[in-house]
Amino acid sequence: CSSAFSTSRSITEMPFRVPINLKYANHAHDDEDFVLPPNWREYRASMVAREQWKVDVDRVQAQNSFKRFFLPPPPDTIPSTTSDPCTLTASSLPEQWAHPLHHVEPGSVLLANEQLGGVFSRAVVLMLKVGNGRSTGVVINRPLDGTLKDAAAGSNVATPIKSTFASSTVSYGGPVKEKDLAILHSNPYALGSTEVIPGVYVGGSEGLRKLVRRAEWEPTKAMFARGRAEWIPGQLDREINRGVWRVASASPSLILRYAKARGSNKEEEDRGGLWNDILSNMGGKYSSISDNFRRE
Repeated sequence: CSSAFSTSRSITEMPFRVPINLKYANHAHDDEDFVLPPNWREYRASMVAREQWKVDVDRVQAQNSFKRFFLPPPPDTIPSTTSDPCTLTASSLPEQWAHPLHHVEPGSVLLANEQLGGVFSRAVVLMLKVGNGRSTGVVINRPLDGTLKDAAAGSNVATPIKSTFASSTVSYGGPVKEKDLAILHSNPYALGSTEVIPGVYVGGSEGLRKLVRRAEWEPTKAMFARGRAEWIPGQLDREINRGVWRVASASPSLILRYAKARGSNKEEEDRGGLWNDILSNMGGKYSSISDNFRRE
């Protein structure tokens, strides 16, 4: 397995714009047979963490050039720059992690600018489709009151799905086609589901229902998004360039935070919740934004 990570460019600027398991070549790799390792997102996240650690060290050295100081070693969870991305495992990272990206890719998240109001105020949008056509995503941090049993009225969800997933969380997904509900989950064995990123899947509600009936899955481990967000070609790039959205890569545990039995999550999200936590995990200036918001 060859590596696409030996580059002087910032890790977050590397053009990972294709879904996992598809052939990939960047400017340094023209081999048509190159395939992304299945854990490339974790490897990239670990490299970003190491980059940030080096920046922090340089800053401390500059601020204390005439003082005695002690520099902490890099965290044990951050592998060396010579680590083989083909053998790196998700256990090399903390359960929750996030870092900024310079581009949008399937599975990335959009974080609304803190000054943005309306339905997208402090929204976190999981991007499902990115390309030359329309870009599509769902808001994942607007849990509605109640569960699917309460929120499915007037939706297109079949009765057996409503019954099986009556206790599942439902989030406001966006202003487009608000009667449509999409299911998000972490089960790779659900027939009919599509992998967004490793550990996060969309669709496959009937496959999940069969797993629930066989007691192989708990309905509270899935969440539904009612409606979605869409952008016409070029619109999302313009909004990002204007600072409407910040783009990040985040761990599955953050993306699927509300796909679990926790009762009502609305009060937590009213305080910033997931939006705050992703910014905090991104570190640097993003962490400062989160800190400032928490103090308000």
